[in-house]
Amino acid sequence: MDGTELEIRSCHTFLGSIISSDGYDNKEINRRLSIGRMALTKIENIMKDGDVKKATKIKIAETIIFPTVTYGSESWTVRKKRKEKN
Repeated sequence: MDGTELEIRSCHTFLGSIISSDGYDNKEINRRLSIGRMALTKIENIMKDGDVKKATKIKIAETIIFPTVTYGSESWTVRKKRKEKN
């Protein structure tokens, strides 16, 4: 662009999601799983509390953990090898 060198990057964060040059979302999927684990760790005392009903724990997971992990998952490209791994 008018003699300006452009940096070529293997991945870029756009709107909170990692986009990689190879078109696969392994980094983004792993990052989302890590964020979900961190969120679960923060509410671990609630999840282990015997006084909190199981239904309440499920609602907490459905409203906090699952959306955090699956954000942007509609556009993820997953290789067959990764599907078999799960």
